[in-house]
This record gives sequence, structure tokens and C-alpha cells, in this order.
Amino acid sequence: MTHFFKRHLPVALFIITTLIGCSQKENDPTDPQSGAQDGQTALTDYTVPDGFNYETTQEINLRITSENVSQPVVYSIYAIEDGDNLLLRGKALSDAEGRLEYSTNFSNHIEALYIMRSSNGRDHFEKIQLTTSNISVNFNEESERVRSNNSRVQDCNDLLYAVNSDGEQFTIDLENSYAQSTPIAIAGGSQANAIDRSRNIMYYDVRTGSNTANLYSTDLATGTANLIGQNNTGISVFDNSYARMEYDHATDYLIIGDAHRILIMDASDNSIVHNPTVNGLVPGGGNPNGGGDIAIDNNGNMYMATGTVGLYSMTFNSDTTVATCTQITPGSFPYYITGLAFDRNNNMYATVNSSGNAVLLQMDPSDGSYTILDTLDHPVRDISGYRCTAQEADSDDDGVVDANDDYPNNPNKAFNNNYPTAGAWSSVAYEDLYPHRGDFDFNDLIIEYNFNLITNADNDVVEMDMEFKAKSVQAHLHSGFAIELPFHADSISSVAGSILTGGVVSLDSKGLESGIPAEKPVVIIFDKSSDVLSGTGPVKSSSTINVVVSLSSPVALSSLGDVPYNPFIFVNSERDREVHLPGKSYTSKFNTSFIQAGEDVGGFKTVENYPWAVHVPIRFDPPKENVDITNAYVNFSTFATTGGGSNRNWYTMQEGNRNTSNLHEQ
Repeated sequence: MTHFFKRHLPVALFIITTLIGCSQKENDPTDPQSGAQDGQTALTDYTVPDGFNYETTQEINLRITSENVSQPVVYSIYAIEDGDNLLLRGKALSDAEGRLEYSTNFSNHIEALYIMRSSNGRDHFEKIQLTTSNISVNFNEESERVRSNNSRVQDCNDLLYAVNSDGEQFTIDLENSYAQSTPIAIAGGSQANAIDRSRNIMYYDVRTGSNTANLYSTDLATGTANLIGQNNTGISVFDNSYARMEYDHATDYLIIGDAHRILIMDASDNSIVHNPTVNGLVPGGGNPNGGGDIAIDNNGNMYMATGTVGLYSMTFNSDTTVATCTQITPGSFPYYITGLAFDRNNNMYATVNSSGNAVLLQMDPSDGSYTILDTLDHPVRDISGYRCTAQEADSDDDGVVDANDDYPNNPNKAFNNNYPTAGAWSSVAYEDLYPHRGDFDFNDLIIEYNFNLITNADNDVVEMDMEFKAKSVQAHLHSGFAIELPFHADSISSVAGSILTGGVVSLDSKGLESGIPAEKPVVIIFDKSSDVLSGTGPVKSSSTINVVVSLSSPVALSSLGDVPYNPFIFVNSERDREVHLPGKSYTSKFNTSFIQAGEDVGGFKTVENYPWAVHVPIRFDPPKENVDITNAYVNFSTFATTGGGSNRNWYTMQEGNRNTSNLHEQ
């Protein structure tokens, strides 16, 4: 019996005290801020489905892929609000194939996302609707280009350099509606060309007679041409002209070819290095393998296109004595291919001649299918791709270029991930009469928060920068506020910024609350609300409270779950009297006798499924004192009774959601 009174007497005394205080507060006829009116409804008038936890955010799992990507890219994730307002959530770096899995939670009222891919100084975007929690997003050649004033985007365009036998050399701008430059004259005309991007040189051959030709190089920056030497292979078809040409950056050799042969050439003196045997070409009369071109993609994969057979893949054996061709295009190709090239995003382009002038195609190297892009103003005998290789600065050498790096001089940090977004606030609003129900105005203590989860180039969290503001409407009890984190204390090196004035809690050497299991560490934000709140009106508020959690062992962003994790208040300077969001669990310091002594039947909800706290994913304007939330946010009742099936945006500024006369608008 003695043990019973020691255990439950504090709870009983609290209940008596708070009920008396509550009665006096509710019956104070002189309260000028009371918005309660006769005839208004209350949350208790409604039936709320069992198990409903009043969720106002939705977890979204993104699986993002990119076609024709051969290096990591940065994806920026935006929420689309009010039609076209973009709210940046965060950024992440993909793997080398452009794949990324990114999990986060967005407000219920967000219906679409804008995802931007930054790759090789160029940005593209996709818009997606949030129709399910698991969403796949694919970037391809149809993804829209972001038009920007950013010089890193504008100054570097992929070009196709084209030549023809009419003595013309011109460029095709792949970033500007395939605009063509004014042709430059090449005396004698050219059958083939190739680009050495590392030296900014174009190689091309020029016929000098009926059976002779020379190899030239041109400095693309200055336009200066240089004669390398006469074609002198001993093979008449090559001495007459090089029909196909590509520069192999892996070996610094030219690869030239005709209908049935391939030569590996030293571009410095136009001499033969290898004369491999070619296997796998489709036989047939009428020279089906004539014309065409050779191209190497960003991953080093080689392709050869021929006149009417279409596309082959091509590989060499270890000593480059045998080239094996494998047909990709099924059957015959409907056009006579003259040129083949890739851009920096590994998109394949081909030219075909039609009615004198060339037609530009985009081809799929996996199956040889094609799309017609444009009809050019000139014929084309060959094209080579000038892929923009301007190196963007990466000052800290973390694999994220400075233009995309939020911390360009810190190799341990790369991206900000803000919840809800930079410069904005979400809120958690509490009733403080726990374990007894209050008046459901949810204004006793309101915590506004913004979390910045700072990640490194591996998309792991290295630091949590958290900002908080507290508000209260005429509350008489002193409460503390804390957050239980979803990862082990061993990952944390320090916590800074907690405000302790009430003598209610103590911290360990790291700055975490002491006496808490390491598996679920607790960060105290403040332990006495009356010491952080100030003001003379009905709404008291605090200045911004900054708390920083530094991690010694980075934690995967995708493993952390929904922000703000498990926030709670502890009421009346009693650390063991916690109030959590519905459905959340209590910490090891919670006094479970409060459940038996009050109306909490578990999960911080009453038997009717009414909560003591609500999470609002925007800044919450509190109801006036004693005004039930259903009379201030008039669609909250439908949201509750339908289990979140209707009026999921009850908290927004949308017309019809709010009775502003019952709100303290901030």
C-alpha cells in the first residue's frame, strides 16, 4: 500500500491541481481573448476512426534513373506548391549510372514534385504527380532542358562537326534547336572526320586526286589547319579516302574504316598501327556495308553504322588483331547512314542523306530504333561529336562540382536538406493537461521547427542543424521540449544549443539527455517554456533557438524516417510526464502510471481516438483560447472523421479552411 501511494500520489495531486486551474481558466468571464461561442461544435462531437494518427505528411520514396549517363549526377528535389512555386527539399548525388533512391516526407497538400538533374554543366527536369508513395522517375532524351542565366549552362554546348564532299565543314548545335553554323570551305571536300576533345583538334581527310588523299588537323579554337601527311596505307580504298573515322581517347589513335576493313592509325603521322581482321559484318551484294561511320560512347563502347544494314556494336580482342561486329539493327535500315556521334549524355546521333541534304536522327544504341530530329541545310558525309568537356570546379574534391555543392570548400559536407524548405517552418501543437483531455485548442505550447539535414557526397547525414521557435496562448504550466532521435548515440559526437534553466534534466558529455538508452537518444531543446517565452499579448513567443547535432559516424539519410521524428513536451516541470504525437512511443523516462490515471488508452490518444498533439507541416496560427480546433480550422473535423481521406490540406490558407476570427494570425 505504501508503494502504491508513493507511485501514484504525485499523479493524483497533479490531476487535482490542474483540474482546478483549468476550471478557473475556462470560467473566467473577463478573458477578452476567448473565442468560444455558444452553439459551436467541438472535436468531441465527432467520431474518429480507430488507429488514425492525424498524419499531415506523406512519405515519398523516389527511385530516379537516367538514360545515357556515365558519371554521377546531382538531383535536386522540389515540392510544387500553389501551381508553380518551387520549394527545394534537398539534393543528392547519384551513382555512376545516374541511379538514386531518395526517401523523404512531404506535406499532404503537396501534389507534385519537380526534380532537376544537373549533369555536365547542364540541367534537365521532370515533373511528377504524387499519386503513390513509391515513385519511379526516368530522365531521357525527352526530359526538358532548364533554361538558365547560369553561365556554366550557357557557355558549353555539345556540337556535331559535319563535313561533306562539297567542300563544306559546319557545326550543328545540339543545345539550340540544331542550329547550323555558316559552312567553312574545305578545298576538295572531305569524306570523314573525328574530334580529339582533349586537344581540341578535328582530324579530316581531303581528296587530292582520283586516288590520293591527305590527312589534316584543324585547331578548333583558332581554325588553323595543318597537313599531317598523305594517306599511304597500301590499300587503295583508304588511300583514296577514309570513309569512316573516329578518335579513340583511350589509345589516342584514329580508327578508320570502309565497307569491310578497319585500320588503327597514329594521327600524328598518318601511319598504320594495327590492321585487324573484321568479323561479323552482314554479307550481301550491292555493298550493304558501305558509307556509315564509327563512334565511341562515353563508356568506351564502340559502334559502327553502315549504309543500309544499320548499326553494329564493335569490340577488339586484347591485341587488337580482330574486330568483332554484332548487328544491332534488325533487318535492313531504311536510310543510308553517313555519320554517327554521341553527345556528353551518351545520346547517339546519326545523319542520313535525303534529297540532297542530310536528315539528323537520334538513335537508340540498344536496338537501332530512331527518331527524326531535323532536316539540315546541307548534305553530310560524316559527323563527329564535340562533347562539352569544360571541367567544372570541385574545390574540395568530393565529387560534387562547386555549382551544385552547398559546401564547396568542405569535403565532409555537400548538400542541405531542409524540412519543410529553407526559410520556412512546420509546427507541432500541444495540449498540456495530459493525461486528461484539454479544450482541444492546441495552443498551450506550439513548436515551430526547421530541420537542415546536412549530407555528404555519399548522401549520409553528417550534421543536423535545427531551428525552433516556441509559442503559447495563455498557458499556465511550464513545459520542456525535446526530440527522440531515430539513430544510436554512438553516431553522435556532440549536441550544442540546448537551453536548460529549469533544473529538470541533465546532459551527458555529448550534450544528450543523460539516463536515456543509447539506442534512442534524446536531445533537449529547452526544459522550461516560461524562460524562453516573452511578450505582453495573449500569444507569447521565443526567439529562434538553434540546436546542432554533429555526427561522428554519418547516417544514411534514407534510414532516418519522417522529420521531426519523435518530438514531445514534458509538462509542469515533470520530466516523466511526456506528451507525444498520436501513435508515437514514450521514452524510458515516462511515468506509465499517467496512462492508468487519465484518459490515455495508449499511443497518446483517448478511447475516442482524440490526440494531445497535432503535427502541422506549415506555420500554425493558433486558435484563440478555449476555441476548439474545429471552430478555427473548419475542415479539421472532416479530416479527422474520414481518417485523413478528405480535406488533407485543412491547415493551409486555401479559402474555406480557416475561420480567421477564431485564430491568432501571426
